[in-house]
Amino acid sequence: MVRSETEARALDRSLLRGVAWTAAARWASQALTWVSWLIVARLLSPEDYGLVGMAAIYLGGIAQLAVLSGNLMTALRLGSQPFLLPDLLKLVVVGLLLRRTASSFRARLS
Repeated sequence: MVRSETEARALDRSLLRGVAWTAAARWASQALTWVSWLIVARLLSPEDYGLVGMAAIYLGGIAQLAVLSGNLMTALRLGSQPFLLPDLLKLVVVGLLLRRTASSFRARLS
């Protein structure tokens, strides 16, 4: 199927608009994250803020594990074997980092 030049330009504009909206949404999300962290930092004592920061690192690691495990399941289902090794290595590294972080987090709570 051959597209006309007008259709190609419309598709290009649509793609650029989509990229621009995605970039704007990510920037806005990051700005809101920074503002919320500044508010939390202002409201909490330094010790409590450190504890919240440690919990945020741990929760971020758990989110990464969820994403990586989803990627692995998709790769297994689709049968794309070359993509399994890098995701498996990432999964191991994130798991080890979470284990290390969890032990220091537990020690901090004690």
